[in-house]
Amino acid sequence: MEAERERSKQVLNTQAAINMSPWKKETTMLKSEGSIVATRNQTDAEVYKIQQQTHAIESQIKQLANLFVTPSLVIQYLLELRQLKVYEKLSQSSNKVFFFAK
Repeated sequence: MEAERERSKQVLNTQAAINMSPWKKETTMLKSEGSIVATRNQTDAEVYKIQQQTHAIESQIKQLANLFVTPSLVIQYLLELRQLKVYEKLSQSSNKVFFFAK
Protein backbone atom coordinates (compact mmCIF):
# COMPACT_ATOMS: atom_id res chain seq x y z
CA MET A 1 0.00 0.00 0.00
CA GLU A 2 2.80 2.40 0.93
CA ALA A 3 4.71 1.52 -2.26
CA GLU A 4 1.59 2.21 -4.33
CA ARG A 5 1.23 5.64 -2.71
CA GLU A 6 4.89 6.43 -3.32
CA ARG A 7 4.59 5.37 -6.95
CA SER A 8 1.47 7.53 -7.40
CA LYS A 9 3.29 10.44 -5.79
CA GLN A 10 6.22 10.04 -8.18
CA VAL A 11 3.88 9.85 -11.19
CA LEU A 12 2.07 13.01 -10.10
CA ASN A 13 5.34 14.85 -9.45
CA THR A 14 6.65 13.80 -12.86
CA GLN A 15 3.41 14.88 -14.53
CA ALA A 16 3.55 18.24 -12.74
CA ALA A 17 7.15 18.76 -13.84
CA ILE A 18 6.21 17.95 -17.44
CA ASN A 19 3.27 20.35 -17.30
CA MET A 20 5.45 23.15 -15.88
CA SER A 21 8.25 22.67 -18.41
CA PRO A 22 6.69 24.80 -21.20
CA TRP A 23 6.08 27.63 -18.72
CA LYS A 24 9.67 27.53 -17.54
CA LYS A 25 10.87 27.52 -21.14
CA GLU A 26 8.69 30.51 -22.01
CA THR A 27 9.77 32.39 -18.90
CA THR A 28 13.43 31.81 -19.73
CA MET A 29 12.88 32.97 -23.31
CA LEU A 30 11.07 36.12 -22.19
CA LYS A 31 13.81 36.98 -19.71
CA SER A 32 16.42 36.48 -22.41
CA GLU A 33 14.53 38.66 -24.89
CA GLY A 34 14.11 41.34 -22.23
CA SER A 35 17.83 41.27 -21.56
CA ILE A 36 18.56 41.63 -25.29
CA VAL A 37 16.20 44.60 -25.60
CA ALA A 38 17.72 46.27 -22.53
CA THR A 39 21.23 45.83 -23.92
CA ARG A 40 20.15 47.19 -27.29
CA ASN A 41 18.57 50.23 -25.62
CA GLN A 42 21.73 50.91 -23.62
CA THR A 43 23.83 50.65 -26.78
CA ASP A 44 21.51 53.00 -28.67
CA ALA A 45 21.68 55.47 -25.79
CA GLU A 46 25.49 55.38 -25.80
CA VAL A 47 25.58 55.91 -29.57
CA TYR A 48 23.19 58.87 -29.26
CA LYS A 49 25.27 60.34 -26.42
CA ILE A 50 28.48 60.07 -28.45
CA GLN A 51 26.80 61.61 -31.51
CA GLN A 52 25.51 64.53 -29.47
CA GLN A 53 28.91 65.11 -27.85
CA THR A 54 30.57 64.99 -31.25
CA HIS A 55 28.07 67.47 -32.64
CA ALA A 56 28.63 69.81 -29.68
CA ILE A 57 32.41 69.66 -30.07
CA GLU A 58 32.11 70.24 -33.80
CA SER A 59 29.92 73.26 -33.20
CA GLN A 60 32.33 74.56 -30.58
CA ILE A 61 35.29 74.19 -32.95
CA LYS A 62 33.44 76.05 -35.72
CA GLN A 63 32.61 78.93 -33.37
CA LEU A 64 36.17 79.09 -32.09
CA ALA A 65 37.54 79.00 -35.64
CA ASN A 66 35.61 82.21 -36.31
CA LEU A 67 37.22 83.87 -33.26
CA PHE A 68 40.83 82.77 -33.70
CA VAL A 69 43.04 83.44 -36.69
CA THR A 70 44.79 80.09 -37.00
CA PRO A 71 43.57 76.53 -36.44
CA SER A 72 46.54 75.80 -34.19
CA LEU A 73 45.26 78.42 -31.71
CA VAL A 74 41.87 76.71 -31.67
CA ILE A 75 43.48 73.36 -30.94
CA GLN A 76 45.71 74.86 -28.26
CA TYR A 77 42.72 76.56 -26.63
CA LEU A 78 40.67 73.33 -26.60
CA LEU A 79 43.56 71.32 -25.16
CA GLU A 80 44.11 73.84 -22.40
CA LEU A 81 40.40 73.88 -21.66
CA ARG A 82 40.43 70.08 -21.39
CA GLN A 83 43.49 70.26 -19.14
CA LEU A 84 41.70 72.71 -16.84
CA LYS A 85 38.80 70.26 -16.51
CA VAL A 86 41.25 67.52 -15.53
CA TYR A 87 42.86 69.80 -12.96
CA GLU A 88 39.43 70.63 -11.57
CA LYS A 89 38.68 66.93 -11.10
CA LEU A 90 42.06 66.42 -9.46
CA SER A 91 41.46 69.30 -7.06
CA GLN A 92 38.18 67.72 -5.96
CA SER A 93 39.71 64.31 -5.25
CA SER A 94 40.80 63.23 -1.80
CA ASN A 95 44.30 62.38 -3.02
CA LYS A 96 46.42 65.53 -2.82
CA VAL A 97 49.66 64.08 -4.22
CA PHE A 98 49.96 64.37 -7.99
CA PHE A 99 52.74 63.65 -10.44
CA PHE A 100 52.80 65.55 -13.72
CA ALA A 101 54.70 64.21 -16.70
CA LYS A 102 55.79 66.24 -19.68
